[in-house]
Amino acid sequence: MKITDSVLRSFRVARTYRENSQKVNCVDYSPNGENAISSSDDDCIVLYDIREGKPSRTLFSKKYGADLIRFTHGDAQTVVYSSNKLDDTIRYLSLSDNKYIRYFPGHTARVIALSMSPVDDMFISGSLDKTIRIWDLRSPNCQGLTNPLGKPVCSFDPDGLIFAAGVESQAIKLYDLRAFDKGPFASFDMRLNRVCEWTGLKFSNDGKQILISTNGGMICVLNAFNGSVLHTFSGYNNSKGISLEACFTPDSQFVMIGSEDGRVHVWSTESGMKVAVLDGKHSGPINTLQFNPRYLTFASACTNMGTMLKCSHQIFTWCRITLTRRLEFEIMQLRLPELIRHFYVNDGEAAYLLSKKSEDTEIWTWTFFHERTTSELKEFLARARGGAIRIMKIVIINEELVLDSYREPAQSWDRDYDQFLLPLLTPQEPCYILYRLDSQNAQGYEWIFIAWSPDQSPVRQKMVYAATRATLKKEFGGGHIKDELFGTVEDDLCFQGYLRHMSSCSSPAPLTAAEQELQRIKVSEDERRRIGTPTARARVTIEFGLDKRAQTLQGLAFPIQEEAKRALQQLKHKRINYIQLRLDVEKETIELVHTKPTETHELPYRIPTDSPRYHFFIFKHSHQGQLQEALVFIYSMPGYTCSIKERMLYSSCKNRLLEEVERDYQLEVTKKVEITHKYNDDVTKITPIYLQA
Repeated sequence: MKITDSVLRSFRVARTYRENSQKVNCVDYSPNGENAISSSDDDCIVLYDIREGKPSRTLFSKKYGADLIRFTHGDAQTVVYSSNKLDDTIRYLSLSDNKYIRYFPGHTARVIALSMSPVDDMFISGSLDKTIRIWDLRSPNCQGLTNPLGKPVCSFDPDGLIFAAGVESQAIKLYDLRAFDKGPFASFDMRLNRVCEWTGLKFSNDGKQILISTNGGMICVLNAFNGSVLHTFSGYNNSKGISLEACFTPDSQFVMIGSEDGRVHVWSTESGMKVAVLDGKHSGPINTLQFNPRYLTFASACTNMGTMLKCSHQIFTWCRITLTRRLEFEIMQLRLPELIRHFYVNDGEAAYLLSKKSEDTEIWTWTFFHERTTSELKEFLARARGGAIRIMKIVIINEELVLDSYREPAQSWDRDYDQFLLPLLTPQEPCYILYRLDSQNAQGYEWIFIAWSPDQSPVRQKMVYAATRATLKKEFGGGHIKDELFGTVEDDLCFQGYLRHMSSCSSPAPLTAAEQELQRIKVSEDERRRIGTPTARARVTIEFGLDKRAQTLQGLAFPIQEEAKRALQQLKHKRINYIQLRLDVEKETIELVHTKPTETHELPYRIPTDSPRYHFFIFKHSHQGQLQEALVFIYSMPGYTCSIKERMLYSSCKNRLLEEVERDYQLEVTKKVEITHKYNDDVTKITPIYLQA
């Protein structure tokens, strides 16, 4: 599966482990991804079975302690780890029989970097004694020594041919493993703007980038070939100067790091934009983070730096809920016991991962919510669409959408509204209500879809109902739904509340400062032209009343900036196939965001979830054996994450933008799509079949 922005945003905590009484200082995955191992300051080494989702063995290193730990190449039963007690020797341990295979003495100060070769039995270590040593698992003797003249962090590249050393937080040196004694073959000086120390260095799996972790509020991604800074990522909490580990995703497309507040921040290495912030409810700073090299899971470890009496040293395993081709929900082969099981579902059904807290242990576990529509409800929905039903209430019982009650029409829809609807609203119980209007469209009677989620209702119930909304709408048929209402108090959903909602949807957007100024100028010009007679002033007042304002807003248009105009010209001549535009609300202009080449399957991932956009896309498809092209316009508005002003301006400018594009650039828009992102259900419809319809 391809890792994308939306995939990363879908990650949730799948399992929490509390095996340690002190700080977890390191986590590593085996090369095959089926095992994980951790070391901690309480001298414990814990082996985890990823497939079973549980610890499989706990080993102790009371005499030497355990710090940095790494699986050896191609073997999930042996590890090397450094010590934080007695001496600074590195030890080679067999996990199957809990016996040391070999010792690697040599360092005279604490080991701060340990990297295993991805292709053979070589590994390197960096120490506070300002040396980097090269080792072979088959020999206790140091195979090579280099003095980079400073405190080093180091790592092998993905091919195991070179290794990089970050020295004194200001330079990176690249060594050829076959000729390391000749010194670095390349060196990059690098001065970060902020005062912080480098605490880690990693290559991306494609070998093109180097990631530098620090104990400050920033991390950095470099070009591995010339040392140029590609991105500097910040915006996460680390006020205490903790060494927070960062990592690449296996496809090298994203960078992740934990933070002081227990969240995981994710950035795109291509755009440099933050794409996700994942909250796992860690009770302390996330000091260790590793992504599984084979499965779509990652592990994070934290420690509470306070003085709580209960243990809070946690390892979280994160996963994504995935729908396979057989429509079987599973956690990427991560089988968790007891609370987690596989679900086999029919088309249109869904599963969600919800949390549940055990009061006696304060351990968070995670369970699936399996969303289903009963066959009885499906049959009733089909009958209701015919017009025999005025109102129906739908609730969730035992993880199923079921019919609670219904009523047939008594009078007109507006007279029935309050006396039918308000008695169905229970103060602490969310529900869905479908209310039939008397009007009809091409598909039949029109309905109002109402979501009732009172403030006093439990959080879990709110989550469940929010997760099932799209399924119920799909089952009923979105073409029948004319309006949607969401309410937390009765006043939101009563008849007057519905009228207020309709009024707000139909009212024109407020005038911008530029429009107000233009209106004043026109008034002044007309007054001068008409010599200011009372009759003329009356005519002016009438001309610029509310009706005139509505007409003005129907034609609201911001000027298109030059860069965006050039992009539209390129789109006209088929030199590009995608354009993304935004409104600069302050400057009142339409500006270009980017014109990245885009395939149809990539289109949903181009749509931001936190800001509105206009999109133009040339959709290529075959029809009756002939290759055809169609220009698609997409208006994406991610709901309540945007300000009211943005929603109004984007809506008001949309039609005039289309008119200008078709008139001035001779581009014929053949399909228009609107994406709301309210529950991410609209994005999924951007498919070749939908665009071709």
